[in-house]
Amino acid sequence: MNNSVYIQNSNSVSKINRNFLISIVPAILFYIFNNGVIPFIKDNSFITLIYPIIFILSGLFSSILFDIFYSKIFLKKLKIKYNSVILGLILCLILPIKTPIFLLMIAIFLTSIFKIVLKKDNYNPVLIGYLIIFVIYLRNIYIINTNPIKDYLDFIKKSENLVNYFFGLSNYISPFICILSLCFLVYKRAIKWKIPIISITTSFIISLLIGNIYNLKIDFALFYIFSNYFLFFIVFIASNNITTPVTSIGQIIYAILLSILTIFFDFLTPISNGIFISILVLNLLGDIIDILVSISDMALKKIFIPLIFCIIITLLVIKLVDKKIDIYNLHFSEAYNLYNP
Repeated sequence: MNNSVYIQNSNSVSKINRNFLISIVPAILFYIFNNGVIPFIKDNSFITLIYPIIFILSGLFSSILFDIFYSKIFLKKLKIKYNSVILGLILCLILPIKTPIFLLMIAIFLTSIFKIVLKKDNYNPVLIGYLIIFVIYLRNIYIINTNPIKDYLDFIKKSENLVNYFFGLSNYISPFICILSLCFLVYKRAIKWKIPIISITTSFIISLLIGNIYNLKIDFALFYIFSNYFLFFIVFIASNNITTPVTSIGQIIYAILLSILTIFFDFLTPISNGIFISILVLNLLGDIIDILVSISDMALKKIFIPLIFCIIITLLVIKLVDKKIDIYNLHFSEAYNLYNP
């Protein structure tokens, strides 16, 4: 096994978490600006301005209060972990601003309890909290009859600017900020760099191939990478050091499978933000991937067969996407020509 430098002792873990918190700060500031300042300029409501701050603080304090309660009652000492702070902040950032605060707090409490009771590190607790809210509340928002090509055509129809989308001026998040955070985390060696880099690249290539079938420009692949919370999930959740494979080749396979699964959920199911379910599934397979790639002694053999498998699955997914679109008689290339005379 190729034990990485990421987790060696409690001091290194603390340093990684501290750097992780620093990397989240720009995303928090953008969240407040996008959901508070911009709406405030339009309606001049003070509540609108401060509500994003209240929302984030609610998630943060809920995590901290649970840590204080648990450590005082069961550990007999006050101990607040970085993980709890990170849990509250990230969960807030990936939720719509209209999510009820009481639901956010319930999800954080339940997630913290699951984390203590199960005592397992093969899942990211943020995903458990998001899953709870998804099942209770967000399924009405995200389980809709759509797919990225429809979204892209709507994007073109509205004459949106992809540059504005990249910087977050007309987007839920700012891909630009996510990329800056990724560079910082890689520089500080706080995440496994292979996973985000390979996953983003693979998703771009597959979406480019799908777009090419319908004569869509490279803008479609860029739009797919920039849309929704794809980059945010990749950078801040998918690359978690504990829930992902330890071996270098295992990380490569993990990243490729993550891209394939995400494409599958986004294009072939009515669920938006398929990246969330993909990470949840692969978190459970991290150890299995490491075991499988460790069976062979030669690195070439370890990577060659899995890559062939991934290529076959990718082609199959692309074919299924093509077939689904034909079934629904969605002539995207014709629609694209209408939007771009």
